[in-house]
Amino acid sequence: MRPRRGRVDGIMIFNGMVAVAVGAISGRYIFKQPLEDYWKQKAAEQAASSSASTTNSQTQQQQSSPPSKT
Repeated sequence: MRPRRGRVDGIMIFNGMVAVAVGAISGRYIFKQPLEDYWKQKAAEQAASSSASTTNSQTQQQQSSPPSKT
């Protein structure tokens, strides 16, 4: 018997779909917590850098603007 070429059996497609489903589910359980921690840390860094840049721009504006005479 010669092996079939160019033909995909239904069981091969089913096995592939099961493998993808198992990989997605196990990946979610394995990597869920580390990914959440990573994105929380990134959000905190983003907030810190945006607040620092806002503070720096406010101090630069105060330094560059002439004092008001009232």
